[in-house]
Amino acid sequence: MNRFARLLFVPVLIGLTACQSSPATPKAVPTALAPTAAPAASTSVPTTVVEATPVVLAATAIPAAVYPRLVEYNIPTSASEPGGIAAGPDGAIWFVETGANKIGRVTTSGVVTEYALPTAGSIDLDQGFIAVGPDDALWFNENLHNKIGRITAKGEITEFALPDELAPPSDPAPIAAMVTAPDGALWITSPAANVIVKLTPDGKIGAKYALPNAESNPVGMVLGPGGALWFAESHGDKIGHITLDGKLSEYPALAGSRALRLTLGPDKAVWFTMFGADKIGRISIDGKITSFDAGGLGPIGIATGGDGALWFTGYTSGEIGRMNTDGVLTKIKVPTSGSVPYHIAAGADGNLWFTEQQGNKIGHIQLSAPAAQVSPGNSTARP
Repeated sequence: MNRFARLLFVPVLIGLTACQSSPATPKAVPTALAPTAAPAASTSVPTTVVEATPVVLAATAIPAAVYPRLVEYNIPTSASEPGGIAAGPDGAIWFVETGANKIGRVTTSGVVTEYALPTAGSIDLDQGFIAVGPDDALWFNENLHNKIGRITAKGEITEFALPDELAPPSDPAPIAAMVTAPDGALWITSPAANVIVKLTPDGKIGAKYALPNAESNPVGMVLGPGGALWFAESHGDKIGHITLDGKLSEYPALAGSRALRLTLGPDKAVWFTMFGADKIGRISIDGKITSFDAGGLGPIGIATGGDGALWFTGYTSGEIGRMNTDGVLTKIKVPTSGSVPYHIAAGADGNLWFTEQQGNKIGHIQLSAPAAQVSPGNSTARP
């Protein structure tokens, strides 16, 4: 199966164009890093690179002081194919390098650090997911070895083996999205096993809930209003809802829509991308679904920005979309050609960060002028 079909996957001033869119408990196997494997400047933390290539627009295109603006930061390791991305509790942005078997970290000023994983070849290409766990560490999937990994803000990595029942027979996707719930557990979607799993902080399965449709393929998930979880069934064309005690509900989406990622919107509804239908969906707490045209972007990642709008990646078009809660769409073109914007997340300040899968960069959408700006060309590595 090709990569596109699976979908589980410097300063630049940009003008906006507006348009209206109509219990088997697994054995936890911690793998402690040997002292020599700890991140070092010459090994798992290469020389920090904060490079940017300015794109000069015509003088009449847009005033220099206008925001939002898009900044890109190069990832030190070439062909890293970044996937999942999340805001960490340390104020930095963390991401998965699916092509390099590393976890990356970028500060809000653009300083990039990388951490190599102990298990070689453990991350499935294009399918990296990462999320903040209940312990304030970052958790990520290692699908090629049926493991789940954990990394602290200091770069300390631990790995836990998952049960064989989550290991798929072919296309490797034991787990996908991970969400911390109010019960203190990490909830995950398992496309391979077609279940929703409750994971304890020590890496053990506390409970699992099978989906009615054998080929639902649950992928993205988000914490919704009231503490319940909402998830996308990309093959079942449904949006699922599960309470912390395991009560399951499903709501049909558009046929062939291939819902992938979700976010809690500013209106307390859950918004989601429908890659197959090229639409953005909205589901209310009572299960009513409304869809809006995505303008040919081919959306995958989605996040709510500090401006109260929905931001999503145009995997097909190479753009970033912005939609307000009325469905009005604007677009920002990513300057790097063929970059393939993939996952997106909001930082602590509400600005947006996204991975450029083929551009080997991290994109940063600044919604307003930062308090202190750093010139990418003059930035240096922090100790």
